[in-house]
This record gives sequence, C-alpha cells and structure tokens, in this order.
Amino acid sequence: MVRSYTPEDYLPHGELSRWVAITTWLYIAMMLLNLMALLAASLILGDSAYTHEPGTQPESALSIGVALATQITDWITQIAYLFAGIVFLVWCHRIVTNLLALGDNSVRTSPTMAWVWWLIPIAWWFVPYLMIRRVVRASTPEADGVYSVEHTLADAVKWWILDLLQPVFYMIVFTVTMAYMLGNIASDPDSLMNRFVSYGFIMLLLQSGVILILEVLACLYCLRVIASISIRLQQQAERVLDWY
Repeated sequence: MVRSYTPEDYLPHGELSRWVAITTWLYIAMMLLNLMALLAASLILGDSAYTHEPGTQPESALSIGVALATQITDWITQIAYLFAGIVFLVWCHRIVTNLLALGDNSVRTSPTMAWVWWLIPIAWWFVPYLMIRRVVRASTPEADGVYSVEHTLADAVKWWILDLLQPVFYMIVFTVTMAYMLGNIASDPDSLMNRFVSYGFIMLLLQSGVILILEVLACLYCLRVIASISIRLQQQAERVLDWY
C-alpha cells in the first residue's frame, strides 16, 4: 500500500543540509591529508628504490613511519566517508519526503528508496543520478528561471562523471601497473625484483592520489547541488505551506 503524504509530513531540512556540508568538508579535509601522506610515501619509497642495492629490501624509520601515517590517515578518511555518507542518505530521505509532502510526485520514488538505491550494486551507477535530476527539477519553482535549473543539472552531471571515472581509472592503472611489474620481475627476478616492486607500489600510491583528487572534485559538485536543492525547496515550501 502506497502511503499518501500531506503538508503535515513536511520537516525542515536546513539544519540537515548544513550537517551534510560539515561532514562532507570533514571528509574532503581528511582526503587532502591522506593525499599529502601518499605523496610523502611516494617520494620516500621512490628515493629508496633508486638508491638501495639490488637484492636488498630498503627499510628505515622514516619510510616505516610514513607508511604507518598513510595507513592511519586512510582509516580516518574511511570513517569520515562513512559518517558523511550516512548523513547524506538521511538528507535524501528527508528531501524526497518533503517533496511528496508538498504534493510533488514527479520524483517517482519513495523516501525509503531515495537512499536504498545508493546501496544497490550496478543500480548505484545510474538510478541515483536520475533521481537527483528529478529532485532538482521538482525542487525548482518556475519563478526561479530555467538557467538556474540547467546550471544545477550541469553540476549534477559533473558530479556523476567524476564518480564514474574513479573505478574506470583504478582498473586501467592497476592492470597496467601489475602487467609492468610481473613482466619485468619475470625477466630478471634476482637483481630487479625489489626495485620493480617498489616502483609498482609507487604507481599504486599515485593512482590512489589521482582517485582522491577526483573524489574531492565530485564532493565539491555534490555540495553545490545539495545547496541548490535545499535553498529552492525551502522557497517552494514557504509558498505552499503559507497557502496551506
């Protein structure tokens, strides 16, 4: 049975939108810190790979410390991602609920599915994007003009493209790096193994750095879309609820 929504179901979303921004900025800050740790690890391991004798494994207190710092910042980044993701999913539920409470059924989804779609493999690559597009159009009163709608939709497209580029880039670089490492180690395993392993690890670190940059950019466009939806939906709510 499909539930019907009334204006009494409307709940203010301004504070929740601010929490989405706060947690996302915290996640961005941790990604940038992790990026700095990855860069330091790449430089130190690169120097070690170049200067150590073939057949030996370079170790130093500095390299071990940088590797540990990289791992710690990665853990903290994952925790920040989880926290920001939960707040964002709650925001999606609230926004769709408010649209339905205002009498707009054009989003064609329920408040529950508004966040569940983000957790379903394969579907999360395109269904949430289509939902966000419908939310943008539904939360935009006609008085706000077409340009602002198209501008927000363009930001949503950039956000989604950056999200899709991350797994594609990961698979390409990972495949090339592993083929390079295995091919060269197989040709001269005794004298070059450690060096090629070090270079391969450096490539993987740089790959992670590029993915972090793509994720930061995606988060920035996501914040712009969220702010746009929140502001216009609030304007729409003031008109509808005042009339109601």
